[in-house]
Amino acid sequence: MSAPALVLRDVSKTYPKAEAPALRSVSLSIAPGECLCLLGPNGAGKTTLTSIVSSRVRATAGTAEVSGLDVAAQPHAARRRLSVVPQADTLDRGITVEENLVYHGRYFGMARREAREHAARALGVLGIEHLAGRKTESLSGGQVQKVTWARALVHDPDLILLDEPSTGLDVLARRQTHELALLMKRQGKAVLLTTHDMHEAALLADRIAVIDEGRVLAQGPKDVLMRECGLGAQIVEISCSSASRAAEALPHLTHSMAEVPGVLRVSRQGAALFVGLDSVEAGAARTVIERAAAAGVVDLGAAAREPTLEDVFMALVGER
Repeated sequence: MSAPALVLRDVSKTYPKAEAPALRSVSLSIAPGECLCLLGPNGAGKTTLTSIVSSRVRATAGTAEVSGLDVAAQPHAARRRLSVVPQADTLDRGITVEENLVYHGRYFGMARREAREHAARALGVLGIEHLAGRKTESLSGGQVQKVTWARALVHDPDLILLDEPSTGLDVLARRQTHELALLMKRQGKAVLLTTHDMHEAALLADRIAVIDEGRVLAQGPKDVLMRECGLGAQIVEISCSSASRAAEALPHLTHSMAEVPGVLRVSRQGAALFVGLDSVEAGAARTVIERAAAAGVVDLGAAAREPTLEDVFMALVGER
């Protein structure tokens, strides 16, 4: 079994004059060919964590290792084993695509001939060899994106950091980003993804780590997190006319569900009420909806659906 590309052991970070730690004893790992997604609200500690991994920020306590290299003790060597794929276009202007990639390889200590070989290989992996001689300012947005990913591959990293990779992108560009990330996994690269896009997380991630106030609240495959959160096999979502109305109705719904077989949990998020069931049978959902209607808590309608990552996130983090 291959060694992990990233290992964090009890990593903590406290900034000077901060009221609370940014990270509190975070431990996680990512294997080659695996994507771990960090999910958390703004200010949860995701950026601090990725900054520690990339050696831009030094941890207060604990250790971070990239391919077995201690990031704090061997920052230059560790950086050679990872790549950061930025959201913005950071390609150098006035030179060709190949020159951009060769300069990147040279930055990481390659001889010119080796850098050219690696650049050609990276362009080939993404199927954009025909762009090698083009000036970067002549590229389309999609081509810039692919060249940026090719540049990230030139020095053959073990770990790729993706921070909100599809923010601000249109549908086609977002889909291309996802295809590129999946390609990285097939190439055996470990991927650390931070995103607020639940669909993106569900599509790309093998495991999810939910982080809030500097702590990892839970981590594991999506289906495992759903079981641990007690979400069940399906959820009946009941729409109320307002958040205050839903808050008022919650105790009545909880009482009406007390003796219904298969009900795992009753909760509220905003103007909606949720009933988790341990069965996917239509009859179970129908019973819940009928009981809820009889209790007078259904204002705008009710429907059964599968649990989602958003349900996991809200169950762990709650409303703000």
